Amino acid sequence: MKNKRLIIYISLFFVFLIFNVTSSVVFAADDFDFIQNEIDSGTNTINMGAKTYTPNSVNSISVNKNNITIIGQSSSSKAILDASNSGFEILRINGDNVRLENLIFKNMDTTVFS
Repeated sequence: MKNKRLIIYISLFFVFLIFNVTSSVVFAADDFDFIQNEIDSGTNTINMGAKTYTPNSVNSISVNKNNITIIGQSSSSKAILDASNSGFEILRINGDNVRLENLIFKNMDTTVFS
């Protein structure tokens, strides 16, 4: 009887452990919406890894706050912000002390610089 009870407790423990591990995993979307949501939520450092981000419902990322860093994984493995020739700029920065590190900007509207 003791062994049966012990097996039940151990089984419940593993079920609980597996449920907690799988439910706490958050997968970031690979689109501009993810970046905009991070900025809007008050995050000061956004680690983007080495993914490629494209427009979705957000066509252009607005940085309307100060003291924020948007950073790719490393100098040899950068995050790519690809506007997908949408005709929009990728970033619109209205804040102070905004750092951009290890990012590649691709297929964006460059007429905003002329």
